[in-house]
Amino acid sequence: MRKKISILLALLLALGWYQTVGSVFGKSAEVERHIAAAEEYERKEIYEDALEEYEAALALEPGQAEVSRKIAEMHLLLDDTTAFIAACEALIYQDETDNAALRMLVDYYSANGRKKDAVLLLRELKESRKENDNVDALWKQYRGYYEELYFNCEELSPFYGGYAVAGNGGSCGIVDTEGSVAVALAYEKAGYFCAGEPRVAPVARDGACYYINEKGRKKLVPDEAYEELGILSENRIAVKKGGKAGYIDETMHPLTELEWEDATAFREGVAAVKKDGKWALIGDDFSLLTEYAFDGVAVDAMGFCSGEKRIFVQTAEGFCLLDEKGEPVGEQLFEAARPFEEEVTAVCAGGKWGFINADGEWVIEAAYEDAYPFANGLAPVKCDGSWGYIDLSGETVVEAEFDVAYPFNGDGTAPVKRKDSWTLIRLYAVT
Repeated sequence: MRKKISILLALLLALGWYQTVGSVFGKSAEVERHIAAAEEYERKEIYEDALEEYEAALALEPGQAEVSRKIAEMHLLLDDTTAFIAACEALIYQDETDNAALRMLVDYYSANGRKKDAVLLLRELKESRKENDNVDALWKQYRGYYEELYFNCEELSPFYGGYAVAGNGGSCGIVDTEGSVAVALAYEKAGYFCAGEPRVAPVARDGACYYINEKGRKKLVPDEAYEELGILSENRIAVKKGGKAGYIDETMHPLTELEWEDATAFREGVAAVKKDGKWALIGDDFSLLTEYAFDGVAVDAMGFCSGEKRIFVQTAEGFCLLDEKGEPVGEQLFEAARPFEEEVTAVCAGGKWGFINADGEWVIEAAYEDAYPFANGLAPVKCDGSWGYIDLSGETVVEAEFDVAYPFNGDGTAPVKRKDSWTLIRLYAVT
C-alpha cells in the first residue's frame, strides 16, 4: 500500500512539473510570437499594431527592458511624446538605470530643442543616483548648455542677491536675473540692494543721494547731503562727503566722524579704511585690527573687501592674505587678487591667474590671462583673449566665447559681454 502511495505522489509531482514547464515554455513561445508579430508590423510601419504586440509580450513577461524600450520607440513614432517620455523615465528610474533608455531620452530632448530638460534630468540623476559612467559622460556633454535671455545694455555689473546694476547712455538702474528692469535706468549712479532688511539700494539723481526700495520708491533719505552712499550691510553704510569717508547706520544717523580718505562696506564684521594714503582693517566696533600699513586692499563690485573671512591687502611686495583678525594666512604673495565669494578665489602670480582656497593653497595653478572668483561651482576665466567658465577640477564647462564674463548667480544667470553689448545667459547646470 505504501509503495502505491509513493508511486502516486511521484506521478503527481511529475505531472505538476510537466504542467509548470509547459506553462513556462508555452508562455515563452507566446511572447516570441507577439514579438515576431510586432517586428513585422514595425517593418511595415504599422506602429499602432506593433505597439499592441509589444505590450502584449511585456504583459506576459514583465521586466523585459528591450521590449520596454521598443514600446517607448513606438510611442515616439506615433507622436505620443508624453507616453514616450514616461516609458523612458520608467526605465531610467528603476533600481538600475537603463542607460539605453537614458541615451534615447536625452537624444530626443537634444534633437527637439529641449536641451534644458536634458540638463535638468542629468543633474537630478547625478544628485540622486549612485555613480554611473554613462550619466557622468552625458553630464559632461550637456552641462555647458546655456540659453541667452532677451536682454542687452551698454554696461552691466556682476549679480549680487539677484540684482545687477545696468547702464545705458550714461544712466543707471537695476535689473534682475530675468533681465527685467527692477529700477528704471534713470539715475546718475545706482548701487546694489542689500541682503537684509530694509531691502534698499543707493541711487543718485540731480545731485542728491538716497535709498530706494524694490518698487523704485524712496525709502531712506539722509539728512546730510552725502556725495556717495555705499551698500547697507551689517547695519552700516560707508558714506563720503567733501572727499572724506565715514559710516552711518540704517536710520541715517552717523556712527563715526568722516575721518578717512576712503572706506569699504562691512562684511563678516570687517571693513577697510584709508588714512594718509595707507589702508588698515577695522572691526565692527570701528577699532583697528591692523596698523595703517597697506598700499591697497582688494574690493569687489559690491564694495566688500572680506569674503570667507579672508582679506587681500597690498604691500610693496604684492598682495597677501589676512584673516578676519588681520593675521597673515600663508606666506604666498600675489600680483593681484579678487575677494572670495566662495571657498576658492582668483589670484595672479607670474603674470597668470589661478585659484587658491581660504588657506592660501593652490587649487588650480595659474594658467589664465584673467579670472574671477568661483561662485556656484564655476569660475569665469580668460583664455586666448576670450572668456569662458571652468569647474573646480579645471575642466571647461562653457567654451571661451565672450569678451567678458562674470560669475553665475545662484539661479544660473551670468552677465556676459560680446563686442559693445552686455547680455545675460542662463546655465541650467547651476540652477
